[in-house]
Amino acid sequence: MARAAAYGKFHLQGTNLRVADVPEAQIDASPDLEFDVEGRKIEVAGKVTVPYARIQPKDFTGAARASPDEVIVGSEEEDPTKRVEVMSNITLNLGDRVTIDTTGLTCRLTGSITIRSGYDAFTRGTGELSVAEGKYTAYARKLDIERGRLIFTGGPIDNPASTCAPSRNSPMSKPASTSAARCCSRT
Repeated sequence: MARAAAYGKFHLQGTNLRVADVPEAQIDASPDLEFDVEGRKIEVAGKVTVPYARIQPKDFTGAARASPDEVIVGSEEEDPTKRVEVMSNITLNLGDRVTIDTTGLTCRLTGSITIRSGYDAFTRGTGELSVAEGKYTAYARKLDIERGRLIFTGGPIDNPASTCAPSRNSPMSKPASTSAARCCSRT
């Protein structure tokens, strides 16, 4: 017996919802999203503010990604007529208490990006995330991050441009000095 397709619209709004609570991440979100459901097609639009996040991922040094040509043996072919198509256009706003503490990097992030997904083969991002304050450890030296940015220009979200300006104060030298570096990248 075939199931009837779902149709309708609904609004999801919340304040300070704990959306992740594991040792590696505690994240609160305040969503304001519109859902439009038409059978097997779901469109999601709106914004999500993250007032608080504390992210401490495990060390992934040596971790391997799955190959893009990976085939899972024994899995059943998926019927394309039964797939649910999800498209989203969501703006993510970071609040004042979003921190990351990972191998060599401790920082507080701010900014906003709009994420578009499901419209083509790539999840795309537009906007900018910035390091409001941070420290980076490299080659046994602790550097202050004067400026750090991830810049999303509408391309794939996993390939932002980045700029950073680390510096190190050396109060031991006479006179006291500051060493600085500038870096930019795009992979």
